[in-house]
Amino acid sequence: MDEQNGHLPCGADLGVLADQVAEDRPPTDPAHQQACPHCQEALSALDRLWEDVRELAHEEVKAPGGLLSSVMERVRRERAESPDRSLVLEGVVPRLVRHALLHSPRGTTQIAQSVIATLIRRTALATHGVRSVRAEGTAGLLPGEAAGGLSVSVDGDLVSAEVGLVVEYGVVIPELVMAVRERIGREVEELTGLTLSVLEVRVVDVAER
Repeated sequence: MDEQNGHLPCGADLGVLADQVAEDRPPTDPAHQQACPHCQEALSALDRLWEDVRELAHEEVKAPGGLLSSVMERVRRERAESPDRSLVLEGVVPRLVRHALLHSPRGTTQIAQSVIATLIRRTALATHGVRSVRAEGTAGLLPGEAAGGLSVSVDGDLVSAEVGLVVEYGVVIPELVMAVRERIGREVEELTGLTLSVLEVRVVDVAER
């Protein structure tokens, strides 16, 4: 791939191929793709990268308890503060539900903060030398988003995260932390299109042999 312009050696646009995989679109040039090894290799790699997103898309999503009352409370407060102003619901809900936003000519994609947290946790756990993701001073594996063990915040298409790691005894911690940073940054940006602007990594414990 030509990293300067996002095109493969054959001239195919990598962004178009990514949309084809992510949105299950037909190829723009079926004959070329079928015969081109560069396109076939890129499509295979993109399909593997998108598999985690497909798995997350099929997971059952439950609304947080009290979401409706929180939304209505915010609406009533906004109306009381500015009774003569129209209230745009889209300006209220994202502050409560917390989605990252990706804008494109075809529309806006919202990615729930909890999805990003799950992706980060899975990626950290898949890194050799990481035993678990955990808050300091607690035991057991934390869920995808938890204060201390794994926290995620979003601002538009920017993601900030903090992750606490329990590492295996004997690993070189600086090298492991660097590997975790690189892997999480790569996975978040490739699988979601978001930018990981800040990633704080804390080693909170060393697992027993």
